[in-house]
Amino acid sequence: MKILVLFIKLSALHLEYFKYSFNLLCLRGVFLKKGCYFENAVFFVQSIGFFVGFVGFLVLFSWLFNVEFLRQWVSGTISMKFTTAVSFFVTGFLLFFFG
Repeated sequence: MKILVLFIKLSALHLEYFKYSFNLLCLRGVFLKKGCYFENAVFFVQSIGFFVGFVGFLVLFSWLFNVEFLRQWVSGTISMKFTTAVSFFVTGFLLFFFG
């Protein structure tokens, strides 16, 4: 449990650093869109989190119901393992809800 709390604190610290860096890039004119706000970055991170979590969910679904083509997207390659799918799902969940 202590490791989870430490992970959440480090994630929050990393998010603050990302917010600071993103705002510096906006001030320097790296992003040319009108109205460069931190909310755009949050939406981007949440979109990535949704995609990663959805891929993890699809692979978990394929392991639970024995659907081979969702585990192995390209024929002849190694399939995604169950623990990797759980990691994708948890990472996507955390990015979507806490990103």
